Amino acid sequence: MSLVVTIDEREAIPVRAIALLTDWKCLSPDRCAAIFSGDDFLEGFEGLKSYMFHEDGSYTEIAPRYWKNIVLRSLNACSDSIKAAQLTHETGYQQWRQESLLLLPSRAFVWRDEFEASYENEYGPQSKRALFNPTSFDPSNYTLNYNPLPWPGYDWKSVVLEGFSASISIKQKQPTLPLVPAERATIKNKLCRQDLLTPLIWKAAREAGEGATVAEVFAILRNWAGQKGTVLIGATEEGLQWLDSSDSLKILTLNALRKRLGRAANRPLSAVNGR
Repeated sequence: MSLVVTIDEREAIPVRAIALLTDWKCLSPDRCAAIFSGDDFLEGFEGLKSYMFHEDGSYTEIAPRYWKNIVLRSLNACSDSIKAAQLTHETGYQQWRQESLLLLPSRAFVWRDEFEASYENEYGPQSKRALFNPTSFDPSNYTLNYNPLPWPGYDWKSVVLEGFSASISIKQKQPTLPLVPAERATIKNKLCRQDLLTPLIWKAAREAGEGATVAEVFAILRNWAGQKGTVLIGATEEGLQWLDSSDSLKILTLNALRKRLGRAANRPLSAVNGR
């Protein structure tokens, strides 16, 4: 059964379904709650919004503070309780999978096109993960599957689709889809603007070599400014000028580059779940 629903003639994904799209390989319920609260460090999902579907067919945006103060704290409490009583990590983890889905609000959803664009930013072939770890990161391991196999001993379908009823159209036949191809990246949602610059940053970092300083990476980027085929159009005393996906002029300062490189270097690239 497909995990895609249609609201106002637009495809949507229940938030409870997100972990199932990769068979729990990534984006566990607590990670999703952190993303929607604005506290998570997965840059690809920065700015992704969630919505609540109402019985009258309307929907409203869910405030980040709800995810942070209500949902995320409930999930953390659930995890702590399970850890305190579990016989083994594996038995506790299986219990966590079942209980954590129920702590995500029913009727909560994301727009499919927005989610796929964010997911491509984070896990696609042009993501930081792929560019910075070309030998160890395989994007094909993160293919989205909208028709996951049954989960033995647990009826996840009724949990995931709770609250999505006759008011909307539920798609019954949806093929298994891979990551969003590069040629579809501009459908409704362009890639996040930082992704136009990110591949160039990591190319410069690799050229600078392991142990290079931020200033050395910045110097390489400065040398590339104005060259054909890059988003860097010039350099000023303030920083490097570049164009985002809306052709708006932006400035990359040395401090901004330091934050980008530092934030990526400190995040766990192999994290599977939030426990």
